Amino acid sequence: MTPSKDGFGMTPKATPIRDELHINEDMDLHDSAKLEQRRQADLRRNLRSGLTGLPQPKNEYQIAVQAPPEDNEEPEEKIEEDMSDRLARERAEEEARQQALLKKRSKVLQRELPRPPAASLELIRDSLMRADGDKSTFVPPTSIEQAGEMIRKELLSLLEHDNAKYPLDEKANKGKKKGAKRPANGSIPNIEDFEEDEMKEADSLIEEEAEFLCVAMGHENESLDDFVEAHNTCLNDLMYFTARNAYGLSSLAGNMEKVAALETEFDNVKKKLDNDKSKAEGMEKKFNVLTQGYERRAATFWHRIDSTFKQMDTAGTELGCFQALQKQEQLAASHRINGLWEEVPKQKELEQTLQRCYGNLIAELEQTGMVSKDVKYADKQPIVPWGPRFTKSSVQDSRINLAISAVFTAWIAIKCDAEYKPLQFLAFAFAFVYRIFEKLKAFEPPVSPTVTEEGEFEDNGRGLRMGKRLLRSLALVFGCIAVSSLELIITTASAVSLYIMASYYR
Repeated sequence: MTPSKDGFGMTPKATPIRDELHINEDMDLHDSAKLEQRRQADLRRNLRSGLTGLPQPKNEYQIAVQAPPEDNEEPEEKIEEDMSDRLARERAEEEARQQALLKKRSKVLQRELPRPPAASLELIRDSLMRADGDKSTFVPPTSIEQAGEMIRKELLSLLEHDNAKYPLDEKANKGKKKGAKRPANGSIPNIEDFEEDEMKEADSLIEEEAEFLCVAMGHENESLDDFVEAHNTCLNDLMYFTARNAYGLSSLAGNMEKVAALETEFDNVKKKLDNDKSKAEGMEKKFNVLTQGYERRAATFWHRIDSTFKQMDTAGTELGCFQALQKQEQLAASHRINGLWEEVPKQKELEQTLQRCYGNLIAELEQTGMVSKDVKYADKQPIVPWGPRFTKSSVQDSRINLAISAVFTAWIAIKCDAEYKPLQFLAFAFAFVYRIFEKLKAFEPPVSPTVTEEGEFEDNGRGLRMGKRLLRSLALVFGCIAVSSLELIITTASAVSLYIMASYYR
């Protein structure tokens, strides 16, 4: 309100009529009664105008009586739908809706077939532009040309619609951020929507036309691979020419244009490779950061796994060897058991024979009451392990030894030669060396020979034993000669001592 001329300057108050939100109620406490009445009148007027706009009441009634349930009918109970059932139903409805939308798409999208590249769209646009330019001439187009132009227009609109609504890089776009802007709906070309019956009819017409063209052009015997090869040939024939700034057919272009187009394509591919290389290096670094620990862990486990596999191979080889050995032992066990059973009665017979011999010897011992010197001194150990031990030779051996000694003694006595003759003593000595050597051989304990792989018997210590016997014989003979004096006594004393050694000691 406007302040009075006589009052002091102060902030004006709000108009009470416009204060419909009652924000300034505290400021209007001291308003005049006239303003309050005016406000009440405005409120009544607004209420009356609002009530006059209501429709007039209608006195119409409708009575509905529910039919009584029959005796055989049970009242239906409403059961609340389960959450899993509701989700399954909604999922089925959504799938049916998507299938219905998919049926309205082109066959290329339904069957996920490869779509024409962008170069094909450029060629179709160029052909339509050339056709529009040719209309200015005086030659009217034929019906086939008009039909071809209509097909190209429809094909171009359909391809543009599919490429805009269902782009080829749709999978790549899924990885973009949620805040990325999507193309507006106005950029998608509108195409006419047809019913399912119309689409089926058009499909049948296209199939009939395709069959007719195959027969007319002589392609009815061609296989699907031939059509695919022809399609790939047409795609490979497309090339972007920088001079024209448009796509064209390489088969209709010159060599210079082809070279320039290939150079441009090479540059584009090189740039793309460089960009992909930098991206790949960045991704590789991130990948290494994430997987470096796993790689080290995998290397550690790989060594363990490798060693475990080697142990398994070794164990498998050993198992196979032991299984083969078990089979051989099982086969040989029966033969060994049979051989042992055959050996048992032989050992029993030998034991009985030895027992009889032992019994006879015991009886003989009891009868004579004397023990032979061989038995008495059998376990007596000599001072020198290999020295002579008392043992009486047989009567024949004693006679032979006595004859040898007598012959040499008589020969020296007849010659009456007191000189030292080495040849005489050597012949005399070596005769007794042979006798003592044979006696040592007779008293030597038996040695079991070893059997070679060829089945032959082999005695590895035979030469060593013979050498020892020979050395002992020589030592005994020449020891007896050394203790004797020269002249005639040499032969006599040596003969007597060697006779005693060869006949009564071993």
